[in-house]
Amino acid sequence: MLLLAAILRNGDPAQLKSALVEPLEAGGFVILVARTASGFGGYIARFLTLPGLVYAGRISYGLYIYHILVAMLFQRWLPMPMRFLLAVPSSRLMVFGMATLAVAAVSWHLLEQPINLFRSKSTRDALAPTPA
Repeated sequence: MLLLAAILRNGDPAQLKSALVEPLEAGGFVILVARTASGFGGYIARFLTLPGLVYAGRISYGLYIYHILVAMLFQRWLPMPMRFLLAVPSSRLMVFGMATLAVAAVSWHLLEQPINLFRSKSTRDALAPTPA
């Protein structure tokens, strides 16, 4: 479904079949989410449990939040002699991606993880029986 949606999106310059693209994408993602909820096995499960992917999943909220900020800062503050990195899409992806990973990792360890630990401690304390 996702492949067909991509073909329709990119292969229809007149946009005549574009009404089919979003329902196909939505249906494909519904199937993907349902399959993910029930769990994967075999090679897919081994791939998805690689330590790097698990860590990226752990810091994914930071990746989502900071990617635009990192791109804006690089566009504005990158020194002129290094602006060529932004002109080439593959190098821009590498630079923005690595910088976003670094910012999200720092945010996870210094901000998000301590808040999560405090929150779970507060929840444990609230649920603990009070001495009579």
